[in-house]
Amino acid sequence: MKVCVLDLVTLIGISLGGCLAVRAAAGEPRVVRVIAGDVLTDFLACNLRQLPAAARRVIRTLLRLRAGRPVDAMVRWRMRRDLLTAWGISQGQHVLGVATPHAYLAGCARYRTAEVSPRVRADRAPAARTRGPRRVHLITPGPPAPLAGPWRDVRWVQR
Repeated sequence: MKVCVLDLVTLIGISLGGCLAVRAAAGEPRVVRVIAGDVLTDFLACNLRQLPAAARRVIRTLLRLRAGRPVDAMVRWRMRRDLLTAWGISQGQHVLGVATPHAYLAGCARYRTAEVSPRVRADRAPAARTRGPRRVHLITPGPPAPLAGPWRDVRWVQR
């Protein structure tokens, strides 16, 4: 069996992949560079953004209370009236391998960058054996949402 040793890793991700790249870099010291395009810094917020503010607050509260039945009822009501919502929630359930809208949205709540970004070291001074500075590049259509933590060397590339 051949073993591959990686000590200078670059992660690249777009959209949810950008979020996952940032999250992976937070727990992996070998990551020296993260290139993230159109990063979803909060996957749950992205899923709820089409709803009125009051509905978003209700669903977030119910998710915190782990009240699955009311969340399922609200989301299924919306799914019956909106084909895009029906497709998005159904596809999300399939991708996450869950059976209910509540389980899907609860899963989405785990995909945030704010809690892990302070642990990303890819933007800090070079560690031993690295060539050049460690960098995090965010490629977005506009200024990125604020990222928590010491992101001194984040470069924003507008396209």
